[in-house]
Amino acid sequence: PSAGRRCSTTITSDEPAVLSETRVFTAEDVTAFARLTGDDNPLHADVSFASSERYGARVVHGMLYASMFGAIVGVRYPGSVYISQSLSFRRPVFLGDAVTATLTLRRSGGGGRLLDFETTAANQHGELVISGDA
Repeated sequence: PSAGRRCSTTITSDEPAVLSETRVFTAEDVTAFARLTGDDNPLHADVSFASSERYGARVVHGMLYASMFGAIVGVRYPGSVYISQSLSFRRPVFLGDAVTATLTLRRSGGGGRLLDFETTAANQHGELVISGDA
């Protein structure tokens, strides 16, 4: 089955083919996400532990910045339903990074109600931090 998203509204030819949003992730965001999910991995939560590990600093949960894709679609297409999402984490996101999540419409089917997106996110340096499909 093809990846896509069902929408309560139909997409029209005047819809934008690219949707994006930028967000800066803070320590408070990471703490709240850890509390909600129970993911208290010290790479995200413990400054001294994280500084001695591979990346040298605390990193933002990958699923936290990946959630930007669903938020973009949910705001743009209220009532939409995720069918699938693939993700590849390319590089870490650190506290204070500005991440721009972008969805590029590849296909529209089902009378404009089934959407297939390429999903990417980059940091403030233009470096790809995540890629996938929805």
